Amino acid sequence: MKKNIFLEAKNLNVTFYKNPSELSLFKSKKEKFKIIKNLNFKIYDGDRVAVIGKNGSGKSSLLTILTGIVPIDSGSIYCKYQPILLKPGIGLQNEMNIIENIFNCGLILGLEESLIKRKINDIIKFAELTEDIKKPIKFYSSGMKSRLIFSFATSFPTKILLMDELLGSGDISFKQKAEQRIKEFIKSNNVLIIATHSINYVIQHCNKAIYLKKNSDTIFGDSKEIAKIYMHDLGVKENKINLENI
Repeated sequence: MKKNIFLEAKNLNVTFYKNPSELSLFKSKKEKFKIIKNLNFKIYDGDRVAVIGKNGSGKSSLLTILTGIVPIDSGSIYCKYQPILLKPGIGLQNEMNIIENIFNCGLILGLEESLIKRKINDIIKFAELTEDIKKPIKFYSSGMKSRLIFSFATSFPTKILLMDELLGSGDISFKQKAEQRIKEFIKSNNVLIIATHSINYVIQHCNKAIYLKKNSDTIFGDSKEIAKIYMHDLGVKENKINLENI
């Protein structure tokens, strides 16, 4: 059966300013750095794509770029559906409680009020926050916020889900629930793109990977092959991690 292209990048290049807060019309030089260099990929329905690279390589930035809210220098991005981005704290209002935040985020995404109402109890229960519904979000720990964001974003129909290392939040039982929900998400021929530091997760759960290298072209391909290249660049011997049998 022929698969559909959900996302495609062609010769994508993106530049950021090093100190955007210091930009001035009176400055003759504005320092820039290339965060994405010559990225090409085709992502089809059902793909599970890891974004890997050293700290500061642009993993989180790439996810934001794919949402379409960051201007690109050259090349193109095609998205069949609007991606939804999960990252710690995104969209939450500190003075609101959990119910108010769920409504606020849902309305921002254009969801119908009746649908949000039907999902509220399930979202709170899955996030394991039933006892904290009256507290303003500012009193939540980072783990509690991450559980809430994950539960919210995976409770509504989504074709392209972008995740910024959120599966690391919560205890073992929550991680297992979260991973099971992701498996169910993928079975529906949706696309998951996750920025992660866990090479084991890349090999076990992803079929493709994007490797962001500073001052070098971005690499895209089979997750195991990309993991080998990344581990080699880190100076980790291949026998330290069994890439073929995990």
